Amino acid sequence: MSGQHYASTRDEIERLVQHYRIPAPRFHEVGKMQWSSILSTITQTFITSSHAGSESALMRGYNHLQEPHVSYQVGTEGYREIAKLIDRTEQVWFLAPERFYSGKQYWVYEAYVDAIQWIIEQTGTTEYYIVSKKLQWLLCETHHEVIIGTGEPISGRIQKRKKELDDV
Repeated sequence: MSGQHYASTRDEIERLVQHYRIPAPRFHEVGKMQWSSILSTITQTFITSSHAGSESALMRGYNHLQEPHVSYQVGTEGYREIAKLIDRTEQVWFLAPERFYSGKQYWVYEAYVDAIQWIIEQTGTTEYYIVSKKLQWLLCETHHEVIIGTGEPISGRIQKRKKELDDV
């Protein structure tokens, strides 16, 4: 490992956004003044109250999602499923974990599904959250290759997709 540099998740995403000139409306980091309040609001809305206030509420937060929530197994490229579940015209929050802090740190971006899928594919992120900016729903993929969602319309879309896959 001599001399090898590993970029933080945030640095890697920023490098990709700049190098490939992804326009800000498609994908951009939220401002420093917004970041903390967005994460706090998301955890208070979607994580059970006994875990919502902790610094690491989103670290394996999928184990503490408020009920009801639904899930299905997706395989190694679960990020390809999100376009089947989220309206491509809706700007959402994308929460990417910082790989060097055991999942306790999440970077928050405003983005559209196509840009999120591309970023996930390029970075190899295996655990992330996507949240409605209206706080109506939350979707996450776990490192166990499971997509979980809570809130509507995402829960209904997941149930429909799960049924489609079961019928195949």
